[in-house]
Amino acid sequence: MIKTLAIANFQSHKDTVLEFDPGVNIIVGATDSGKTAIIRALRWLIWNRPGGDAFRSRWGGQTEVWLNDTDAYQVTRYKNDKGQNVYKLNEEYYEAFGTGIPDPIKEFLNIDETNLQQQLDSPFLISSTPGEIASYFNRVAHLDQIDTGIKTIQQSLRKLGIRKEEDQERTQGLQTELEGYTFIDKFEVNLEVLEQIQDERNQKGAKVGKLAIAISDLEKVEDKIADCDYTLSFQEQVDEILGLMSERDKLEEKKKACEDQIRTINHVSVLLGFDQRKINLRPTVSKLLKLIESRDEKQKDVDALLASGTELTETAQKINATRITINHLEGIFATNMPDECPLCGTDLSK
Repeated sequence: MIKTLAIANFQSHKDTVLEFDPGVNIIVGATDSGKTAIIRALRWLIWNRPGGDAFRSRWGGQTEVWLNDTDAYQVTRYKNDKGQNVYKLNEEYYEAFGTGIPDPIKEFLNIDETNLQQQLDSPFLISSTPGEIASYFNRVAHLDQIDTGIKTIQQSLRKLGIRKEEDQERTQGLQTELEGYTFIDKFEVNLEVLEQIQDERNQKGAKVGKLAIAISDLEKVEDKIADCDYTLSFQEQVDEILGLMSERDKLEEKKKACEDQIRTINHVSVLLGFDQRKINLRPTVSKLLKLIESRDEKQKDVDALLASGTELTETAQKINATRITINHLEGIFATNMPDECPLCGTDLSK
């Protein structure tokens, strides 16, 4: 049962909310007050008709119609300027295409054409023809589904009959074509024989390959045996050579040990000779040490003399510089002084 109906931006309804009571509800209003628009809004919500945008009001915005029932379920139908044409059942959204209605919406509303009539519609079933009345009761009793099922079955039977005839014609053609391939049975027997021969040949070929490999390996072994026979003829000489090589290795080791001992003796002899020479040179070394001490003392005297010479040289250099200065001053004096002393009148030139 419908509890609330709300209409927004639909024809003359800008924002209308209708609350219904249980039982019969009557909508009363003046002409052109929007009573018929309520029915149109319900039809737009229930059957997705009329199409287009002619019913949308001049106020603009989203056109919306929604209703809820006594169980607090709500179905909403809205259309906006962006082209969205949507149903909403509680929080689930469904797209509306053409005049089709989403199945969940149709099942929830469960409203038929007989549940909603227009103002100028004739009384229900009174003025209808017997055929229309029978058709309606067939829909009520769901007998129309039987008629629809029978029609569907008849159509399927007709299609199956046509397909059967086509299949029979195709089968006859295939049988005729099959008669031209009777030789295949003989070929099949021959093919089986050939396959057996091919398998035997492959097996024998594999055996031949293995035999060839075995023969090749046998030849290699025989070659190695022949080489070994030739080598065995020199066994006595080889044993003698090996014995000589062993003796040579032992002699080499003894030789090496002797050489090490000789090097050690030579080294000791050199050390002994060096020590003897040092003993023989001891008096000479003592004289040399004394001479070195005397040389060091004389070197100190020489260093003192050199220092004194350096001082004398510096003093002589100072004396020469002083003489040069005196000569320069005497020249200046001689140049500036007259021949006769201005103070005492003495003749200076003499």
